[in-house]
Amino acid sequence: MYSWQAGIITFLVIWHFLGCVYSLYIHRGLGHRYFTFTPILEHFFRFYLWMCIGFSYHNWMQHWAAKHRKHHRYSDTSEDPNSPRYYTLWQLCDVSHNDSTRANYISPEEVEYYAPDIKTTDDWVERNVYVKHRKAGMAILWAIFVIFFGWTGVVLGASIYYFSQFFGIVIGNYLVHKIGFTYAGNQGQDQSKILCPIGIFFGGEEIHSHHHNDASKPYFHRHWWEIDISWVYARVLIFFRLMKLNSRYL
Repeated sequence: MYSWQAGIITFLVIWHFLGCVYSLYIHRGLGHRYFTFTPILEHFFRFYLWMCIGFSYHNWMQHWAAKHRKHHRYSDTSEDPNSPRYYTLWQLCDVSHNDSTRANYISPEEVEYYAPDIKTTDDWVERNVYVKHRKAGMAILWAIFVIFFGWTGVVLGASIYYFSQFFGIVIGNYLVHKIGFTYAGNQGQDQSKILCPIGIFFGGEEIHSHHHNDASKPYFHRHWWEIDISWVYARVLIFFRLMKLNSRYL
């Protein structure tokens, strides 16, 4: 059995890569179509998201992309489906509903309107493992933590099982529009923030204002002192031809 320090380091490493996978694959890949991924890399990303945050539900790819694109169009206005300006964190974490008066709602018609180019993967693994047993991956990860790190693993595994599924909401919807700096400037009613110019722990999502000010760029940094770690990883993966930058962003 390894030490509690090793358990915490392992936990932080997993969360670091979770932030990067979420930013690269879900946000930049599906939401904005900056990248195209090889089937092997894409499946690895899907597996990692299922294992760490149980991110898989019926038609989730198209649904998430549509909601995110609507968020960009109406950022921090009353039409924004996930703005902390109009909803509390508790309300934003409430995603399992079909009520147009609550946060995170987007109609089936809007899903088709905003994301007609996105088709959710519908292979055997998606249907019979990722969607059907959504929390199984987090349970397995919890068990692994317990086996290797004992009581420390119990606590760390529990935090993954019960709280990591809200990872994208807390960071991608709440913090980056509620807390931080505004030195990048905002346009219109947009309230996006810069949590930190060194975007390492949350995959570069910390540098959020730049992205909202100009969503045409696949990287979020704009100054020499800023670091968008997901863009660094993207360049490495592009070099090894595991993904490519779509031609419109070259």
